[in-house]
Amino acid sequence: MVTNLPEKAKAQWVRVSMAKDSEDKLRELQVFYSLVPKHKGTEKLLKQVKRKMASLRVEIRERKSRPKAVHYISKWSIPSHGVGRISLLGFAQESLRELFSFLTKRVIEAPVVYEPNFGMLDGGHVQFQVALLPPIGKSLSLDERIFSFCKNSHLILHVSNGMDFEELAELGRSHGFLPTQPEGQVEMKRLTTGGIRIVGQIENVTTRDLVNLFNEYKIRNAIVKLEGQVTLDDVENEILGVWKYIPTLTTSLRGEEMIIEEHKETLSRHYFSSKDEVAEFFLRKLSLIRVFTKSPGEAAAQKPIVLKEGSTAGDLAMDVHSDLARRFKYALLWRGSMSSPLRISQNYRLEDKDLIEVRA
Repeated sequence: MVTNLPEKAKAQWVRVSMAKDSEDKLRELQVFYSLVPKHKGTEKLLKQVKRKMASLRVEIRERKSRPKAVHYISKWSIPSHGVGRISLLGFAQESLRELFSFLTKRVIEAPVVYEPNFGMLDGGHVQFQVALLPPIGKSLSLDERIFSFCKNSHLILHVSNGMDFEELAELGRSHGFLPTQPEGQVEMKRLTTGGIRIVGQIENVTTRDLVNLFNEYKIRNAIVKLEGQVTLDDVENEILGVWKYIPTLTTSLRGEEMIIEEHKETLSRHYFSSKDEVAEFFLRKLSLIRVFTKSPGEAAAQKPIVLKEGSTAGDLAMDVHSDLARRFKYALLWRGSMSSPLRISQNYRLEDKDLIEVRA
């Protein structure tokens, strides 16, 4: 494997993951750094650890400099709201604020210097949290905070004024942030029970090999999704948090119109004039669908349930309540211009804007 970590380093990483506050995490990271062999295979990991330690030192210093009587909650720690978090990233302060106002209808007068500001994009029957970040390039410690925050976002909007996409990609990679989709992707969700469940496969690697790798890091319960050309190194990177892919789009404004560019094999450009159009595009980009529900004899709910593409009627019932999923008998489905409902089972795959009535 690329990192080839000794057992002591793997055990120490478990302690890093369990650290509850900044001081503890910094101490555990320092020990972890000392245990990692210094060679080309660990170079990227060590850079990320050093950046994280520098960021933690700044965070600790800032907190200690505040009056003790003041109870302060950093905006960097505000959780995501709505169906997902969209972060605005770029060099140009004014362009960032203009895009934020376009999406949220909130006007930010004062410069955004040290912490993010938040608003909501309300469109397409859903809400996205929008984070207006400080401009990058002011200091290394602030850039580390910005990119760490981006790694916990669902979508990045790159504001092109002052920085092209290739510059962003190069800078992001130095902070462990990947704005373009890699050949293989690993998604891990930790659980409290159920063991290690693998969805997908790696060529010439058995399920037992994967389970053993997670056990080495004391991860006993998780769902692991493998897509594309994944290697064992990619799996270990996901465990260690070395790299994180977040879908990234280049954006600009032209009057009352928003222009979005997708960086694929060929550049594709989209034009939007309403927030409903923008929100629906973001839903498609994140592979999300909206499903409306109703109870027998009642009107449809105004707010949809948002699910991943490929979700079934059973998944929707589980999202509402595990008891509803357990008692599921069948469901009635209205799709498009259907005048009469279709009776479906719990394994029936749902589509965007379906209307469903679960019978239990």
